[in-house]
Amino acid sequence: MNDLDEKYRERWRDRRKRAYNWKKLLIMVLALAALLILMNRLNRVANSVPQAPTEFIDSTAVYGDSLPAAVTP
Repeated sequence: MNDLDEKYRERWRDRRKRAYNWKKLLIMVLALAALLILMNRLNRVANSVPQAPTEFIDSTAVYGDSLPAAVTP
């Protein structure tokens, strides 16, 4: 019985040792930080680029017999 208890305790310790993998945790935190920084920089770049005004044409509108005049930019 003591042998079986010892075996279970040893398995429990091994599992707990694997759960505390600090290298993996550190790498994942650094990767998360890098992703957040990259997203922030991409957002800044997207906001700094001037965007041309867009014109929306409703393709579901009913115009009757004639089509709308051609839209020229």
